[in-house]
Amino acid sequence: MFGRLLLDPSWALSSLEGISYSRLDTQNLTDSGQADQGKNACEMLMILNHKTSIEMLIVNIYKTGIYLLIFRICTPFYPRT
Repeated sequence: MFGRLLLDPSWALSSLEGISYSRLDTQNLTDSGQADQGKNACEMLMILNHKTSIEMLIVNIYKTGIYLLIFRICTPFYPRT
């Protein structure tokens, strides 16, 4: 649904934790939902959890307060209340 906006952070966050998935493996997993043979199930679950978390933040951006933070950062001369 969100393509690279989901793929890059999902792979980066998971690679910080030492997964054996390459970026291409991660893309295949996030696109199809199926892992390659011989891959660790815990790593697969970690990547899919990161993807779901990021997707939730994007979908609920107005509810999470991130939109307000971005608005305040991008408009420094806007009068703050």
